[in-house]
Amino acid sequence: MRSFPGFLAALWQLRRSNAILTVSERLVSAVSPAIPLRVFEPPLPLEPYTIVMVWHPRTDKAPSDVWMRQLLARVGAEVDAR
Repeated sequence: MRSFPGFLAALWQLRRSNAILTVSERLVSAVSPAIPLRVFEPPLPLEPYTIVMVWHPRTDKAPSDVWMRQLLARVGAEVDAR
């Protein structure tokens, strides 16, 4: 078994292997034009998951970090609303 820094890196590696990966349908749909993969429904129901942001307290009030967190939260909310 291998590990990767994120789902996107794992998806790129899947195209050259016989491995499997459980990943969100939204991500697979976004990368399917660039990464040809076979997609299957999971054989059992999967619980939804939550994406969270974590940051060091010293950057809590840094204007650039506050801006980036707000931007990510806004974009995430827009994507989730679709």
